[in-house]
Amino acid sequence: MKNKRIIFFSFFIFMMMAKNVFADTEDFFLASISDTRKQLLEYALTFQGVPYVWGGTSPKGFDCSGFVYYVFNNGIHYPLSRVSGEQYAVCVKIDEKDREPGDLVFFTELNPGKISHVGIYYGLYIGNDQRLYGKEVFLSAVSEGPRTGIALAALDENYWKKHFLGYGRILNGESERYIASADIDKTYGDKAKEYKVAKMRKPSPSFQNNWLGFAGLPGVYGRRGVYLSADMEMEKLDFSSEYFTSPYINNIYISYIGGIGRYFFYGAKVGINTMAFSQTPVFSFGLEGGLNFSILNVLLPYIEAGAAYKTNKNVELKVGGGFDIKISRLIVKLGYDYNFPFDIETIKEEGFSNGKKTNFHSLSFGIGYAL
Repeated sequence: MKNKRIIFFSFFIFMMMAKNVFADTEDFFLASISDTRKQLLEYALTFQGVPYVWGGTSPKGFDCSGFVYYVFNNGIHYPLSRVSGEQYAVCVKIDEKDREPGDLVFFTELNPGKISHVGIYYGLYIGNDQRLYGKEVFLSAVSEGPRTGIALAALDENYWKKHFLGYGRILNGESERYIASADIDKTYGDKAKEYKVAKMRKPSPSFQNNWLGFAGLPGVYGRRGVYLSADMEMEKLDFSSEYFTSPYINNIYISYIGGIGRYFFYGAKVGINTMAFSQTPVFSFGLEGGLNFSILNVLLPYIEAGAAYKTNKNVELKVGGGFDIKISRLIVKLGYDYNFPFDIETIKEEGFSNGKKTNFHSLSFGIGYAL
């Protein structure tokens, strides 16, 4: 009987030690990375099981880029963009051998380079899920498959291996110093540490991190999207009817805007004159480019220049600017351009001075879908 008691207590002590070893292993794993990365991962893991919702950016439901956006903005107060393509554009591309927990991992579909999914690299999994134990995993919002919503997945699964694109780094020495020096500590004083711990379990509004984004990191979001726009032409910036070119809406455009790095954008557009319904259609084909910024991750002011060729053999050069209002993937555009029109045929026959037409102003407005 005495031997049985010894065996029982020995087994009990062994199990408690084993439990502590595994727990300490996980703690040591997280402790071996920077405090910022540890905070990011711990915060992200609290959302496991939250359902997938297309366009979702809250604990009620996330899509993949919305989850990454929310965790960075609310977990560590870093103003990361909402859209996966922009997240990929602003991160530093790194090799697999250089990846660290807290880096981003990107996937693509049939169109090479087109981001279809993004998640947060977690590292070697040593938790209780035997399906994942000992594998390299990442955390993301999954829309299809046996496990949907916020869940860990192994990088060696066939689907993820097939669509893997690469790793990207947001958290480097510079960005972590930016986070560490943020006004959060000044704002919360002695309670800053308590506040940061509370943030792990209870998300709060992201006004402060958006404000920090405005103050310190303009231009990381970009005007990437597809737009449907219309413009109104007028001889002078005067809203009395005598200065409007009839009809008030002169052209309708479909345009694509892409980005180069953080600040620059380019675009191509195709348009038709609204008078085409009663006269010979006049189509236009244009190129444009410019510089954009981001304020509070919602307002995107920009300046631009461009040129367009019209099928009535006119060429128009323009300079202007405006702003986009971005709400999730919906974009509302308001802009102004000053236009320099030229009649190519007249220039050929009568010279440049006769072919130069009267300059005019145009106001544009439209809606778009962020890519």
